[in-house]
Amino acid sequence: MKLSLSMALTFKSKQIEKVITLDEIQYLSGSELFLLKDELIFAIDSMDRSLMEVATQSEESGEPYNQEWHQRVRRKQKVCQAFLVEVSNLDKMYDVIYKSFFIKNLLKYISEEDLGIVEQKTELDTQDELLAIREKELIK
Repeated sequence: MKLSLSMALTFKSKQIEKVITLDEIQYLSGSELFLLKDELIFAIDSMDRSLMEVATQSEESGEPYNQEWHQRVRRKQKVCQAFLVEVSNLDKMYDVIYKSFFIKNLLKYISEEDLGIVEQKTELDTQDELLAIREKELIK
C-alpha cells in the first residue's frame, strides 16, 4: 500500500491493483468497493498496531520515540480513513437506492396493505433482535 498526499488524495490499492483518488471511488465496481473497504480497514488496524508496538518497544528499550515516523504513519491513517468514509457513504447510498427499487418491485406482487404488514413485522423482529443482542452484551 502506497499513499500519496498531493492535491488530490490518492490510495494505491494492492487488492484492486490500481491507484485511485477520492473522486474516483464512485466509479469503482461493487466488488472493487468491497475489496477496497476490506483493505482500508486492514491498513488502519495494521498502522494502529505498529504505532502501539513501536511505542512499547521504545518505552522498554529507553530509546527515543521517532516522532517523524509517527506523524507519517498518522497521515497515512488519515488518508485511509478519508477513503473509508467515502466508501461507507457509497454503501449507504446503495442501500437507499436498493430499498427503493425493492419496494417498487415488491409492490408489483403484493398490495400496499400487505407491504405495510410486512414492514411492521420486520420492524418488530428487528427491535426484538436488537434487544436480544443488548441482553447478550450485558451478560458478558
